[in-house]
Amino acid sequence: MIASDMSKLSLQEREKAENDVHGIGDNIVETPELLNRCLEEMNHFLEAMKRGTAYELAEAMDRSYTTNVHFRTMFVRAERYRSLEAAERMIRFFDCKKELFGTELLVKDILLEHLSTDDIEALESGGLQVCPAKDSGGRPMLAI
Repeated sequence: MIASDMSKLSLQEREKAENDVHGIGDNIVETPELLNRCLEEMNHFLEAMKRGTAYELAEAMDRSYTTNVHFRTMFVRAERYRSLEAAERMIRFFDCKKELFGTELLVKDILLEHLSTDDIEALESGGLQVCPAKDSGGRPMLAI
């Protein structure tokens, strides 16, 4: 099914799909202007969509944590400077973090000491491993 769908794509579309699978994207040169613009746009999107989310709760608990430029930059870069997607990712991040670790750790970095015995056993089981090599984009790869 996937092969037949791929054959219907143009050469450019097929190449883009293959690059996406392998973590190779368009080369975007990050400039301070680009990053600042994306962060500003992301902030507007977050303001519009935060109502009733764990992000809103986290912001009320510790605004400096949720508005930290370095923290937000991770989301912008992960979404390749697409501000709306970065805001959506950040909202999902806090929703997931609240579900996994509870409200008390919502505005704290998760450390090994926050994990349960079962969590640590799962990590030590080897079911999830960081590969020694990196992908073509320079990112660490995980083996499951």
